[in-house]
Parts: sequence; C-alpha cells; structure tokens
Amino acid sequence: MTLNPTIKHISNHLLTFIEQREGEQIDYGIYDVTMTGAEVLASFPLPAMDLPPETGRDAAIRAALQHLADEIQIIRFTDAEQPDNWVFRSRMAEIVRLLSKLKQRIVQFNNQKARHRVSSGKRLVADIKYSVQPRQVPRRDIPAQSCLKLLSGGHLSSSVLRPFCWKSSSTNCPSFRR
Repeated sequence: MTLNPTIKHISNHLLTFIEQREGEQIDYGIYDVTMTGAEVLASFPLPAMDLPPETGRDAAIRAALQHLADEIQIIRFTDAEQPDNWVFRSRMAEIVRLLSKLKQRIVQFNNQKARHRVSSGKRLVADIKYSVQPRQVPRRDIPAQSCLKLLSGGHLSSSVLRPFCWKSSSTNCPSFRR
C-alpha cells in the first residue's frame, strides 16, 4: 500500500507532537505516560498544507496515527479499531519508562543471590533528562538529475560534473577514491 505523501508528512509532525507531550510529563518524573487517540484528535495542530480533497482534518490525523502504528512508532495498548479509542505511547517514551525501571543487582557469589533480589535493589538510573526536537527530514523525492542540474548551473555535461563529483567524493568519501 502506498502512503499519501501528505499523510506521511502529517505523521512526522504528529510523532513529534506526541513525543513533546510525553516529554512534558517525563520532565515531571511521570514515566508511565500514555495518550489517547481522542486527546491527539482534540489537540494536534495540523500543519498548514493542502489536504487531499476526500480527506478532512480528523481523517488525516486518524490516517497518520494508523501509519505510526503500522510502522511501530507508537505502541498500542488497546485492540480498538478506531484510532480515537487507542491508548498508546511512543517508542521513545517506552524506552524512557524501561530505563527508569532498571535496578542494580551485584552478586559476587552464588550463595548471596537470595539477599540480592532485584525488587529490593537500588535504582540504576536516578533521574532522566528527555528532550525532543522537531524532526527535520531531508526531501528524498527529488530526482538526482534535477539536483545535479541545479548544482552544475543547468549544464549536465560531463566536463562540468566530473570535477564536481571528484571533489565531492574526495571530500565526503575518501575511501571511495582509493
């Protein structure tokens, strides 16, 4: 199934929004964060863009949530069909939750195992600092020919491109030149 590029773009913004909301709670020390699809539908500020004519705001957000679930960018905790009824957290929030649960268990001899239970061990991580930055994803849908044409000033002759490619490969990929 091919995904509409607009929905993919919305899903990138949506994932950043979800992670930022979770980050606010994590900063307060609440590591078992979850969100609902209804919360997202009510509060997500859809980026300014042209939606496909058959897609409204809520349908686009639902499609983006479905895409995030299909790509396992969010972890669902309910079996509900509609994204409105989902309870979920992002993969990043799940990693933070798991890190917060780590405990120390140092056992030097087998006869000490009973005294050193994981449940009574000290936490391995005392505090977690979590920061989310908006995603800046490069456009990968631009054909190479148009990029090269732009870089070469509109002339795609080999005499123009050869020095450019040689310099680029030697600067960025020294092992490529050997």
